[in-house]
Amino acid sequence: GKVQEEFETEMETNLGKMKKYAKEKEFNPGSSQQVVKVLRGVGLDTGVLTEKGEMSVKSEAIEPIIRKHVFLKHYSAWKGKQALVVNFLKNFDETADLSGMLYPSYNPAFQVTGRVSITKPPVANTPRDKRVRGSIISRFDGGKLLGVDYRQLEMRLVASEAGDEAMLAIFKSGLDVHDETAKVMFGKDFSKDDRDIAKNINFGTVYGISAWSLTRKFGIPERKAEDFLAMHKGAFPAIYRWMDVQHAFIRKNGWIASRLGQVRHFPGWAQATDRERFRMMRQAGNFPIPALGAGL
Repeated sequence: GKVQEEFETEMETNLGKMKKYAKEKEFNPGSSQQVVKVLRGVGLDTGVLTEKGEMSVKSEAIEPIIRKHVFLKHYSAWKGKQALVVNFLKNFDETADLSGMLYPSYNPAFQVTGRVSITKPPVANTPRDKRVRGSIISRFDGGKLLGVDYRQLEMRLVASEAGDEAMLAIFKSGLDVHDETAKVMFGKDFSKDDRDIAKNINFGTVYGISAWSLTRKFGIPERKAEDFLAMHKGAFPAIYRWMDVQHAFIRKNGWIASRLGQVRHFPGWAQATDRERFRMMRQAGNFPIPALGAGL
């Protein structure tokens, strides 16, 4: 519809500006090889490799260096709009019935993470862009659409499951958990950057957030990032103890379960190397949380 046409026009504008830096006559920003060639041509490297050992141009690889060249600014904008068009706007048109109604599919059994998968269309991941969200309205006259922050739900479950009194007290008080975490870590005069760091650690604690990932995202020394993680652990120690218990259970049994009985097995655990087991635990030690959230 009209919104999709607007996005596609903007993508054409971004494409035209990217072509100035591409040597190919038919530059395709959807080709990672062509994008890598442009980056090397302007003396840039994301510093992140794909599984094949090639330079990665995924969003998380581009973000830390996006300000180093205008090409990356237009590439990131083009890529973001393309994702919105393909994953949402076209999806809305293709999955709506003749009256324009959307009926997403809820798939509780197809995600190893334990979360409920919502497809056709993936409305749970609808971006914040007002034009995209504005494409969906309530079926009832004057009706409202309810948006729920799943990560906030999971944070509350983490605090509850771990029995972390400090974080539970924040939620019970109705205060902003990221503000309060920033105060604990940086003092009452914390900055916006301090809050962003606290927020990322809050959300990433049970997902294996590392000093390296903080360094990449915020451009801070790794030693300083390690200090931030230590401060967070000191503020909410019960959460980290809970994670240690989950990891110990996985090491002993090769599987893990939520309080509601959902189970995730780790095929090949017995034959896995220490490095492979560490990766499995980092990826799945939090399984009881999203699985519990999906079951509620």
